[in-house]
Amino acid sequence: MAIIWSSYAGHYRVGIDVAVSGDLATLAVYGENQSGYSHAWHSTIHFTGDWSGSKQVHVSTGLGTSFHELHRTQIRFTGTRSFAVTMSIPYWGGTVYVARSVTISPPAQHPKQPTGLRVQRSSDTVHVLNWANTEHYDAVQVFRSSGDGNYYQIAAPTGNPTTYTDTSTKANERYYYKIQAVRQGLGSGLTAAAGPVFTTPAAPTEVAAARVGSTIQITAKGQNTWANRYDVQDVSGTVIATNVALPYTHTNPAATTTHKYRVRARLSGTTGTLTSAWSNQSNAVTLVSPPAAPSVGSTPPAKTVAGAVRFAWSHNSTDTSKQEQFQISILDIYGSDDEQIYTGTGSVSEYVRNLPASEYYWKVRTKGAHSDYSPWSRTQVFQAITRPVVQILEPSGTHWIDPKLTVNWRYTQPENERQSEYELQLETSDGNVVETLTGNGELTRAVFNTLLLNNTAYRVRARAASSGIWSDWSPYWNLNVRFIPPAIPSAAVAWDDRLGLAEIVATRNSGTVSTVKMSVERLDDHGYTLIAENLTQQSNNLTDPEAYSSGATTYRITAYAATGATSVKEVTLQADSSSIWIGGGSSYSEIAKLHFDPELSIETGRLRTTHRFSGRPKPVSYASAQLTNTIKISGHLLEEDTLNSALSHVERVCTDPSPIHLYRDPTGRRIYGNLSALSLTRIADQLWSYSLSIEETDH
Repeated sequence: MAIIWSSYAGHYRVGIDVAVSGDLATLAVYGENQSGYSHAWHSTIHFTGDWSGSKQVHVSTGLGTSFHELHRTQIRFTGTRSFAVTMSIPYWGGTVYVARSVTISPPAQHPKQPTGLRVQRSSDTVHVLNWANTEHYDAVQVFRSSGDGNYYQIAAPTGNPTTYTDTSTKANERYYYKIQAVRQGLGSGLTAAAGPVFTTPAAPTEVAAARVGSTIQITAKGQNTWANRYDVQDVSGTVIATNVALPYTHTNPAATTTHKYRVRARLSGTTGTLTSAWSNQSNAVTLVSPPAAPSVGSTPPAKTVAGAVRFAWSHNSTDTSKQEQFQISILDIYGSDDEQIYTGTGSVSEYVRNLPASEYYWKVRTKGAHSDYSPWSRTQVFQAITRPVVQILEPSGTHWIDPKLTVNWRYTQPENERQSEYELQLETSDGNVVETLTGNGELTRAVFNTLLLNNTAYRVRARAASSGIWSDWSPYWNLNVRFIPPAIPSAAVAWDDRLGLAEIVATRNSGTVSTVKMSVERLDDHGYTLIAENLTQQSNNLTDPEAYSSGATTYRITAYAATGATSVKEVTLQADSSSIWIGGGSSYSEIAKLHFDPELSIETGRLRTTHRFSGRPKPVSYASAQLTNTIKISGHLLEEDTLNSALSHVERVCTDPSPIHLYRDPTGRRIYGNLSALSLTRIADQLWSYSLSIEETDH
C-alpha cells in the first residue's frame, strides 16, 4: 500500500505505510522534513485509534529532504481497523497528525456438507439424486461406485444445485453415490453413501438339471453376486418356484415326463422387484428311463495279445442315473457258434476276460436305475494273437572285428502273423544307449550306423511286432570289439637350415590289414596339431615351417585301416639352427633368415597398476590377467646375401598382409604375434641396418 502522509506542520510531516500478509498487518511510521528546513530535536509520537501508547524519537536532518522510519510494528486481525499518530514539532512549532484505516478479509471456510442424499431409480439408464443444501455452494460434485469401494467423480453441477440425474448407468450393475459441496475452491468432504441401487440383472447361464434320487436339482451360474434369488420355470412355461436360492430341488416331478428348466434372477428392494430375462433351457432329464446304447471305442484294439483281454465302453444315461449293471457278449468266430454272455454289476465300464488266440465279435449293453437294459452296442471285431518271440542269431560270438555291427534275428509267431516292425538297441556295457534302430516290414537283418570303438565292450538287444503287438525284448548279447590294426608306418624327419623348416617323409608299410590313409600331427603346448590328413600315397613328403628351429619337435604319424583301426608312429626332430627366422604368409611358409648377431631385447611381464583409497596411507597394487611379451631385434642386412635372406626377401616377409607372423631363434623361442613395421637405414653400399619387433598374441 502507498504511504498516507499528514500535512506539513513546523516544516515536517509524518506518514503511515501498511503491508498485509494473511491476517498479519505490518505498520510503519515515517517522517520527512520540508526542503530548505533543517531539524534537530526530540519529541514523542502518540498512537491512537486501534493501537495505543507512545514512543520517544529523535529527529536530525539537513536542509535537503530527508525520509526516515520512526516506528514499525505488526498486528494480527481481521475486519477493519483505524490507526492514527500525533507528534508536536519543537523549535519550529506545530503538531502533525495522520490516520488510516486497514481492512483484512477473513480466510475462506470449508462449506458444510449437504444432507439427506437419496437416489431414485427411473430406469436402468436413469437415476435421480436429491439432497438438501445447508449453505450456499458454488457447485456440488457427484461421485459413483459400482460396489468395489472405489468412487469416481461423474459430474459437478453448478449454481447451488439440489438434484442431479445420472444417465450413464447400465443394466446388471449396482451403484452407490456420494456428494460433496464446493465453495471458493474448498470442498466440504464426502457425504455418507446413498445406495445400493440396482439395475436389471442379467439372465443366468449354464443352467443344468440332474436327477438326485426321485428329485431333480437345478443349478445355474449367476452374472453377479447380489442377484442371488431366482425364479424357476419348467418346460411347459409354468413357474414352479419363485424367489428361491440355487441350487433348487424340484420335488415330486412327474416320473415319466422329460423335464427341462429355465431360470431368471430377481432383485427386491426399495425400487421394487427387478427380474432378468429367462435363461436358455437346461439339459433334458427323465427320472427313470433305460439308457441309450453304450459307446464302444478301441479297447480292445483290432489286434491284441491273447490272454487277459480288456473291454471298455461308455454308459449313456438318459435319466442321469449311473450304470448299475452290464452284459457283455463275446463270440469266438472260429470256435463254438454260441456267444458267451457275461454279467457284471457296478458303475465301472470295463471288463477283463482271459481269451485264447482267435478272432472274436463282441458287444455290450448297460442298465441304470430303470429295470430295462439299454440296446446292444454296435458289434466290434478283434483278433487275439500270441505275443511274438525274437532271438538274436548274429553276432554269434563275443568278439567283433568290424567297425559296424550287423544284427540278424529270428522272428516267430505261432499264428503265423507276419513281422510288421522292429526295434534294435545298441548300448555300452554299462547300459547307456548308443543308438536305437527301427524299421518296418519283414526284414530280419539290420546294420547300426554307429562306428564302433576299438577295444570297447557293447551289448545289443532286439524286439519285433505284428500290427502293434510287440515281442518282449530279447536277452542282451554281449560283445567285445577288437579291430586288426594296419602296419605301423615309417617316418623320417630332418631340419633344412637353408629354408628354415622341417622335412617329413611318412611311408605306408604292408601288413595283414591294408593302410588306406595316413595323417601327420605336431605336438605343441596344447596337444597335437594336425599338419596333413588323408595321405594315400605309399610315401608322402611334407614340410613344416612351424617346427622349432632349436630344440625338439615331436611328430605323430597315424595309419588308418578301412575298419577305422589305427597304428601310430612317433618321431622327434632335434634342430640346432643358429639363425633367427621370421615367417609369414599362408601357414608361415614365407620365411626370412637373419643372422643371430643382432642386438636383441626382450620385454616380458604382466600389466600392473596402483590405486589409492581414502583412509589408507599407501597405494594398493593390482596385477592384470593380461601378459605382455615383446622381442625387439636390430642388425644388418645385405642387398645380396648367399647365406642369409637378402634385403628384398626380408621386406617381402615383413610386408605380408597376414595378421600374425612367426618368430623363432636359437634359444628355442617360438612366438606367434603382431609384427611391427620394418625400419631400414642405409649404412654403406649394399649394407643396411634394420630394426623390428614382434608382440606375442593369441593365434
